[in-house]
Amino acid sequence: MEKYLSLITESAENMNGLLNDLLEVSRVGRLVNLPEKVLFADLIDSALKTVAGEMKSRNTVVSISGSVKGISVNVDKKRLIEALQNLIANAMKFTPENMQPEVEIGLKLVYNKLSNVFYVKDKGMGIEKQYLTKIFGLFDRLHPDIEGTGVGLAIVKRIIEVHGGVIWAESDGPGLGTTFYFTLGG
Repeated sequence: MEKYLSLITESAENMNGLLNDLLEVSRVGRLVNLPEKVLFADLIDSALKTVAGEMKSRNTVVSISGSVKGISVNVDKKRLIEALQNLIANAMKFTPENMQPEVEIGLKLVYNKLSNVFYVKDKGMGIEKQYLTKIFGLFDRLHPDIEGTGVGLAIVKRIIEVHGGVIWAESDGPGLGTTFYFTLGG
């Protein structure tokens, strides 16, 4: 009997998480805070503070490229912090337990750039090329054994799109890490 109650409780908690994530996806773009001009480095600092406990428990190494210093963006600060926090948390989550998570955040220098290309890079599990676009879908999970609802990257994508930007991922394959690139419009 106790086994069944535990299973029911776990299922209810999973359903609650899914519903909360669905609500979050539906809110992105509707509940908009006024855009404000902020330094991208300040957004990174705020995002890192939100995952500081997890970073400490996993002994995560984070490096921030000097190229982001002085770069300002006009954004919904709360939403961009949420997107960065999600990308950083994913970098840790998808690094095998026997490896120390490493995350690099920066600005990719692009010739003839029309907008800045930011990135969050990890040295984790990596992604096979055929799944690089699928990972942004709602409830699309490549690793069902890893905790989560499969909504995080869909939320990040929506946040970036609401800001007039695009997001994409690049990876050389399993075990070779992943880099998430994104732009922000206007």
